[in-house]
Amino acid sequence: MADRVDMGQELRISFDTPEHGWLAIYLDSGDHHLEVPFSHTPVDFLSELVRALLNLSDGVDAEANCSYNPDRYEFRFRARDPNSQFDIASYPDYKNAEATGEVIFSFEGVALDICLAFWRGIRELQGRVSPEEYEEGFHRDFPEKETGLLTEKIKASGGVRR
Repeated sequence: MADRVDMGQELRISFDTPEHGWLAIYLDSGDHHLEVPFSHTPVDFLSELVRALLNLSDGVDAEANCSYNPDRYEFRFRARDPNSQFDIASYPDYKNAEATGEVIFSFEGVALDICLAFWRGIRELQGRVSPEEYEEGFHRDFPEKETGLLTEKIKASGGVRR
């Protein structure tokens, strides 16, 4: 079971460069570090993740799933006031929806701060890798439309300057 990260810690998210249908997300907060590699199949994780962040920014609970065969990782966002909860649960078999997951990363903080951390990582990836390079390396289209919507929501919330 993962230790819950203190609300005083900053959440930092980054991604590596997509290659051969694989990508990894790196999560850091204080002395908690986690690398989660994932495949382009069976789901489009980055698109699911951005949609989950859009839901969180609206105060709605959401999830995004990714696969590192045979493991499945569930990124769970729970909108709460004043602080929201973000967890990653690891499941030993992505095909078994009934399996019990083990929480391997947990963070509590303001929903906007959680969204901002992910948004910064996604935008850094978007700025570093062209849409063509992303599609060639990850075998999926980059979720540009969804990322644009998230950018506008964050700007409207005062998270970044226009």
